[in-house]
Amino acid sequence: MTVNLAGIVPLSTVDMRDKSVIVIFFSGCPFRCVYCQNYEYLEAQNPVELNLIKSHIDRAAEFVDGVVFTGGEPTMQKEPLKELLKYSYEKGLITEIQTNGCDYPTIRYLLSYLDIISMDVKAPLNAKIYGEICGIDERFAERTIENIRRILMIEEKKIEVKTTVYKEFVDFLEEIKGDLPKDIDWIIQRGNDERVPPSFNLTPLSDDEVKDIAKILSKNRKNIWIRTRAGDEKIS
Repeated sequence: MTVNLAGIVPLSTVDMRDKSVIVIFFSGCPFRCVYCQNYEYLEAQNPVELNLIKSHIDRAAEFVDGVVFTGGEPTMQKEPLKELLKYSYEKGLITEIQTNGCDYPTIRYLLSYLDIISMDVKAPLNAKIYGEICGIDERFAERTIENIRRILMIEEKKIEVKTTVYKEFVDFLEEIKGDLPKDIDWIIQRGNDERVPPSFNLTPLSDDEVKDIAKILSKNRKNIWIRTRAGDEKIS
């Protein structure tokens, strides 16, 4: 069995809060988000045998706490992902998947070997807006929103939500806040102005601006975090 691999970061201290992890990037994604930071992974082809990925996990397991599977959209490669999650989980590593939430059935299929579901909620759960931000048609956006809502209801595992923010998206945040369960960690993530598609035309915010926005959002809500180059910081 092979996986379409985009790359591996053997040691990261910012991709899982308070933990050191190996990060495995899968190629391929059904979205074409206007601010995608991994746009070169969207259609890349690089099939790699799972045993090679497992060897990287074996080496990392000596000095990391967990493994993060990201992309791209890793749920597009369901069977290789399951095999690698199972392998990592049975080695005692904390397992996390970073997903756009478009495929609830696959998340449910993988649940036995998952500790953390880190899901992007990119816009208010409105099909027209979601489609525009994600570069998908409204019908796909409607299905994605339904899947996101179902993932948010999963109680067996830790779920966190990330929203990447640029100046043009700030007005969306209060509406997104109303779409999310209050007990879920919500991470306001500073948009990266150094890794963006060539067509990028959004306005980045400073770390301080992101923090100020998160403080406003924290009114009447707990579990608000920000994520910047410095890592995660809890706001409420």
